[in-house]
Amino acid sequence: MATFAKSSSVISSTGRKEDTRYTQHTNLCCGSARLQSRVRAPRRPPALESGPKGPAASCPAAIREGWFRETCSLWPSQALSLEVEPVLLHHRRSRYQDILIFHSKTYGNVLVLDRVIQCTERDEFSYQEMIANLPVCSHPNPQKILIIAGGDGGVLREVVKHPSVESVVQCEIDEDVIQVSERFLPGMAVGYSSSKLTLYVGDGFEVMKQNQDAFDVIITDSSDSMGPAERDAAVLPSLFPVVAYAYCTIPTYPSGQIGFMLCSKNPSTNFQEPVQPLTQHQVAQMQLKYYHSDVPRAAFVLPEFARKALNDVS
Repeated sequence: MATFAKSSSVISSTGRKEDTRYTQHTNLCCGSARLQSRVRAPRRPPALESGPKGPAASCPAAIREGWFRETCSLWPSQALSLEVEPVLLHHRRSRYQDILIFHSKTYGNVLVLDRVIQCTERDEFSYQEMIANLPVCSHPNPQKILIIAGGDGGVLREVVKHPSVESVVQCEIDEDVIQVSERFLPGMAVGYSSSKLTLYVGDGFEVMKQNQDAFDVIITDSSDSMGPAERDAAVLPSLFPVVAYAYCTIPTYPSGQIGFMLCSKNPSTNFQEPVQPLTQHQVAQMQLKYYHSDVPRAAFVLPEFARKALNDVS
């Protein structure tokens, strides 16, 4: 989350530095980040049969003996595994990445990009609700929202629930991700039917550079950056007076958690105390399962090793 002045430079969660020229200075930005980057390791499994649920697909390398395995050299001798139903829903390489959707035994449909789990039907709500509501509830009047990536539609679904939000521009570079999400992840992709949405298939950072209007909140929901979050934490304080790292729990991400980098150019911003706290009636009306107004107070309280790692580079 970040409040940008005219011609301000922005570091996204992907680590790309962009020059953005806005006509106002009340913008906020949030992006996801892990304390470590992730490296993919290929697997060679037996073929699985295809069936009526989806197009014919060869068995991806990350599935072996009926189990999808996500491994990482940063966590040696450790893997996250999900048992896979014997019929693949979708497996195809788009122009940009390998896209896999399978139905797991316990987590419902699972979206995997380049062998890394992006979301599952069972636990996606914690990530989507946090990356959307942490910034939106910290803005006094969020009306115009920019979402970069987030092709599964989950962040969009959460953002358009806010009555103050009048318009959302979403930029997703890979149209195939949108299409397979609408087909196999309808609970997340439901936001694409919102009249508030303007969908742009292309480079979101180019949109930021060329857009002459201000966005109140900018959310970057892109794939993992190649470097650790500590790198971003070292750069962001030079751009924003307020930088904070929060996290949420989600079983199918490495170590069961994922973090969020939030930034603001408004020195009075306090992410732990949202300026728009949600009542319990609003929480129920928005059908939230994870986020409520007490959560931000806890989400920014880090264990000592993480607090020290971020403080050492800030």
